[in-house]
Amino acid sequence: MQATVKRWTGVLKVLERAVGTGNLGRVRRSDLISWKASLLASGSAPRTVRDAYIAAVKAVSNWAVANGHLDVSLDCTVAFHR
Repeated sequence: MQATVKRWTGVLKVLERAVGTGNLGRVRRSDLISWKASLLASGSAPRTVRDAYIAAVKAVSNWAVANGHLDVSLDCTVAFHR
């Protein structure tokens, strides 16, 4: 579990730098789409972006809703083309 927390903390820091806020309640789907494009442009593999970066944000967002930190979960629906 510590490895997961460490990894997700890193992902959230990368997201915060990219979108300018650490408040998931202020992050929009359009921010995630731009972030995805930036990660891909920097050389990250599509599978890594989907399964590590976007998945971590989705999991944390869902946890935040379940624990009363957010009213609604962040829409993490981001398309990946093959």
